[in-house]
Amino acid sequence: MITSNQILNKVTNLSQLCWGDVLSILPETYLLIMILIALVLVGTSNFVPASNEVEKKKNVTPALYQLTINTLWMTVLICIFQFWFFTSNVLVNFVTYSITDVYTLAMKLLVLLTTILILNASKEALKKHPRHLMEYPVLILLTALFLLILISAYNFMTVFLAILGFSLNLYVLLLNDAFNQASREAGIKYFYLSTVSSGLLICGIFLLYLIFHTTSFISITWFIHNWNVFENLETNGFLLSVMLYFIIFGFLFKLAAFPCHLWAPEVYDGSPNAITAMFVLPIKVATFALFLRILGHTFGDLYQYWHYILWMSSFFSMLWGCLGALTEQNIKRFMAYSSINQMGFLLMGLTCGTFEGFRAALIYLLLYVIMNAGFFLLFLTTRETSLNKSLTYLTDFNDFAQKNYLYSIGLVIILFSMAGIPPLGGFFGKYFIFLHSFETGHLILVVMGMATSVIAAYYYLRIVKIMWFEQPIINRFSFNTQMTGHLLEVYVFIEFILIWFLIWSPWLFTIMNQLTKVSIHPISIC
Repeated sequence: MITSNQILNKVTNLSQLCWGDVLSILPETYLLIMILIALVLVGTSNFVPASNEVEKKKNVTPALYQLTINTLWMTVLICIFQFWFFTSNVLVNFVTYSITDVYTLAMKLLVLLTTILILNASKEALKKHPRHLMEYPVLILLTALFLLILISAYNFMTVFLAILGFSLNLYVLLLNDAFNQASREAGIKYFYLSTVSSGLLICGIFLLYLIFHTTSFISITWFIHNWNVFENLETNGFLLSVMLYFIIFGFLFKLAAFPCHLWAPEVYDGSPNAITAMFVLPIKVATFALFLRILGHTFGDLYQYWHYILWMSSFFSMLWGCLGALTEQNIKRFMAYSSINQMGFLLMGLTCGTFEGFRAALIYLLLYVIMNAGFFLLFLTTRETSLNKSLTYLTDFNDFAQKNYLYSIGLVIILFSMAGIPPLGGFFGKYFIFLHSFETGHLILVVMGMATSVIAAYYYLRIVKIMWFEQPIINRFSFNTQMTGHLLEVYVFIEFILIWFLIWSPWLFTIMNQLTKVSIHPISIC
């Protein structure tokens, strides 16, 4: 039997390679440098030339905003550059390790692209904000930096610091509308509840260190593969269960999945619109990407310990999300419940514990991003211009189709896809989840998923009814969508992907097969 000291000696050089590999942190390094430059320029008040302080305050935010977008685009190019030239494997101590693996780069690109989309879509709202948000672009860059670090993490302490880092930024970003009571309440609620979830996560990491004497993913994987944990159930079984539950609860909070979901409707409602989109898109993408890799690889052999908690979370997330959205009238609260419901489907794929289940979860994750990106693109660019009022309630879509005909058709496609109506992409995403859950014997989850999909079809189609068939309300606000330039092209591209899913799905399966292999087998023992 291999001892823990022998295993630690075997992985020492490999762990040093992970930390010493400069190529794997090129995007994070570039982002950090640009953040420091932006802070220096803002701090010295020389970001833009201006004749007086009032003019300088007026101009600094749009200029800094554009620098933020350009920085994120350059980071995207760096990730693509890494993919073409530096995706390679090395052999250390009979272990194959990928320096810059495709899965990590793909998830980074997804986070960066969704962040850029949100920033572009909220540009006009930022210009008309009652106060100058000089800190907003810098905090967005910092959030993106910590999300990239989270995706790249191979150590649980790095995971904790990355989660703590982007959470601190969110505490401030939630208070951009601090003059609004709902915003203040959202900031306080998220602060306290996020602190509790971070406490659970760090307790889980502490227990993990007590069991394995390390927090490195690679070292823990070696322990589980080579150290006979299961012969010591009397001494380690209970600690393993508690440790896994604490860590999983920490991730479920960031995913807004049961039982750590109750904060989402209140916080989403009180958040600025762009920050709500940040919660739904890049933050959940980064968190789920790491969560999948931890469960599928690091804790893959402990499936019998974490299977039941994910089963329960998936079941009640689908149920709670669909019942909450059924009677909800506020748009952001509605999207919170919808997101909880969709997290249930993603967790159903992980509950399978198989290669096919993880692949189905990744396919649904991509479709989740596409559908919600389309919805928030429309939501962020639709305003009542004279009063600078954004969409608030579902009834605001009344008469929307008559004045925004083409945009409303696109929204119908997105809503039908979310509901899982064939032949749109959302239907096939759910189909693969159901198929592999059925094959692994999770019949109750499949039945619950089908039942909640039927209920979801009702509340998504309710928005279609309001847009197209209800009589216009007299003396109401007139909301218009203003997508300019590339935003309109992105909106059309999203519709194309959802409609013609069957045409490009063979390429999608090829890509997802490769991503799933890398995500759950980043280290192969020779």
